Amino acid sequence: MGVWGIEAGISVLLFVMAFPIGVWFLAYHHYHRHGSFRGWSAFLTVVSFFYFAGLVAFTLFPLPQGDAYCTVREGMSYWQLIPFASVGDVVATAATAGFPAVLRTGVFLQVFFNVILLLPLGTLLAYRYRKSLGFTVLAGFGVSLLIETTQGTGVWGLFPCPYRLADVDDLITNTAGAAIGWLVGWALIRYLPDPIGDVSPDTDPPRVVRRVFAVAIDFVVFIVFGLVAQVVLIEGAIMLNGGSEPGWVSGVIQLVGAIVPGVLLFLVVPLVSPHRATPGQIAVWLTEADLSTSTRASTRQAGVRFAVRWLPILAASFWQPMVAIVIVALYETITVGVRRDRRSLSSVAAGTKTVTRRSLEAAVEQPAGAEPNR
Repeated sequence: MGVWGIEAGISVLLFVMAFPIGVWFLAYHHYHRHGSFRGWSAFLTVVSFFYFAGLVAFTLFPLPQGDAYCTVREGMSYWQLIPFASVGDVVATAATAGFPAVLRTGVFLQVFFNVILLLPLGTLLAYRYRKSLGFTVLAGFGVSLLIETTQGTGVWGLFPCPYRLADVDDLITNTAGAAIGWLVGWALIRYLPDPIGDVSPDTDPPRVVRRVFAVAIDFVVFIVFGLVAQVVLIEGAIMLNGGSEPGWVSGVIQLVGAIVPGVLLFLVVPLVSPHRATPGQIAVWLTEADLSTSTRASTRQAGVRFAVRWLPILAASFWQPMVAIVIVALYETITVGVRRDRRSLSSVAAGTKTVTRRSLEAAVEQPAGAEPNR
């Protein structure tokens, strides 16, 4: 693989990293504000995720092919720093071709789509998150500046040369698009359902779908965390070894890429978390409670849950991890399906139950002798 191919692979990895990070933050924000994932507010959260994922993809892709790309473009400028140069191009083209014809030209469409790019951001900030115009303009400017700087620096020096033009006019038109989007979003408040008032007390037992979503987030975070650790290990070892991969890397790749991330995410994080929760549970505002006392699970119980659910998968990473994942998924799912209380095998073994954070907090706040919330 050539130098450019390595950087391209890392860029794809950056995009893959952005996926679980975006899911985690949006899920955490949504459950923190609404307490459940249903209805119009949930739809808007999904829309927000796909929009932000699209922005990341637009910033990084498409990637050119071949190590000779920089040689061909040697001497070219990657920064356009003259304000309103693209607007001048549109005016000049309109003077030559006429107004209707200029609307079909590349110079106009470039300006038009740069305005459109951050228009949904402004709409979401105004309608979904109720942010002010000033905040939206600053956010649009900041997002645009991040995009242009990423493109103009070759993904912050990751590539040997930039493969996209950084244009100050994009900064202007993107910010204008965010401001226009804010006006659109503010107008939509009068005609669309209110996403702010869609709030649940979130004290009922969590549904199985929500718990599965937490496990799915855990797996995605675990896989991406492991991939990043492996890439860092391999690339660092190659750099320290003068450009070739040392033989010892293959012997520790599973340890660095699976065992260490798994122990950190699914044992250390629950032990230090005030709610004995994994990253996925934290994202959807779930926690583990002692079955008998309805208080926070103990460190021993967190360790038992780890041993039943995650340790078999980590131990099998040197052998057949997918087989272990299937086996664990089967016995956890079957236990949930046959039990009336819908507790998994890991919860049964640990003597815990999965509850919402708000229900645990409500139980703790009740006076002694009071019946816990159900």
